[in-house]
Amino acid sequence: MHASVDFIKQLELEYLRILSKEIRSGTISAEVAQASARYFLKLLPFSSYNDITIKIEKFATEYTQFTHLFTFVKQQEQEVKTQIVLERMRKLMKENKITEAIAAAQTT
Repeated sequence: MHASVDFIKQLELEYLRILSKEIRSGTISAEVAQASARYFLKLLPFSSYNDITIKIEKFATEYTQFTHLFTFVKQQEQEVKTQIVLERMRKLMKENKITEAIAAAQTT
């Protein structure tokens, strides 16, 4: 599944939120902040949700201050999958294909 530009933007903003919070609280040094930023930029571009998941998991393992970023990715990925299923169900319901709609719900 291809990652949307909006999702990637949200991911980048979430990274920056965490980075900013860590810098302000003093839990991350300027050197570590710079190193994490360089590492994060090397992760780009992302080709799919799976690619994002793999890269961010590795990033969060290297920079444990960003473990929430991995959780964020997994939550967003699940939300996208849910929206796809809901849209499929909605279409099937409009076509009066109730059995198929129920079956689609079971794929989540």
